[in-house]
Amino acid sequence: LGGPKKGKNRAILDDNHMLMLESVLDCICHGLMTKALSSNSDDQDGLLSSLTAMDVLSEFFVGLFASVHSQQCSVLLSIFFGSLREFENPSSKNAFLWDTSNIKRVMASRQLRLRLVERIAVVGSFIPSNFPQRTASEKGVGNTPSHSWMMQSASVSPQADEVNGSHG
Repeated sequence: LGGPKKGKNRAILDDNHMLMLESVLDCICHGLMTKALSSNSDDQDGLLSSLTAMDVLSEFFVGLFASVHSQQCSVLLSIFFGSLREFENPSSKNAFLWDTSNIKRVMASRQLRLRLVERIAVVGSFIPSNFPQRTASEKGVGNTPSHSWMMQSASVSPQADEVNGSHG
């Protein structure tokens, strides 16, 4: 009857748990990309299998959003997306060559990221992870400057100083 409000009782993970989840997500990312790239160049079975596995992983993220603070979920998502993106050009020191294997790697990485975004974008608790400045604190909301799409914090750009009335 007088319980906590819905969504207000999310856990905040300590550093050890965050590091563990980061390494697990990195291993999952490597596994997904290995599976996606394992099939022949003309065969898409590996990619389809990875996309199916991504559906299962998206359910994990949905559960994570329901139980863990949105800023920590945002960090974990960023790490996971970054790991997938690293597969697009693993040797970034060398010039990228658009051959068949690289095209397949880029396509797999982008399709896996898109699949995850499609699956979790409809989850209501995913929205705060896109607006971390808004969800950082509920107390003192009136004391903070108003934010917009162009300016998430006052120190983002020189235009922010002009908007806030301070120059130079």
